[in-house]
Amino acid sequence: MLLVDQRRLTLSDYLALRGQLPHASKDEVVWTASAIFALQQEWQSQGKMLDPQAALKLVRESQGEGKRHLEELLSHAVVQRNEHVLKSLPESPAESYKK
Repeated sequence: MLLVDQRRLTLSDYLALRGQLPHASKDEVVWTASAIFALQQEWQSQGKMLDPQAALKLVRESQGEGKRHLEELLSHAVVQRNEHVLKSLPESPAESYKK
């Protein structure tokens, strides 16, 4: 459904992240996942590891300059989106359980 620099967002990844961001829109969850992958890629290019929960915390707390940095990382990332699949994703955590 989504690849960011060869890192794949699976449905289970989306649902797990969706559960951690209960008030975010579907697009915000997908953007957050993309930013997490781009941030992890940046760290990896520096020989460092950043686990997904730490990356999520950094992305969620990013404002101002931090947000601009994430946008810059994403502007240089190779992002492939399967729009058909992304449109079919549940908008809210409650919708996940209805299907």
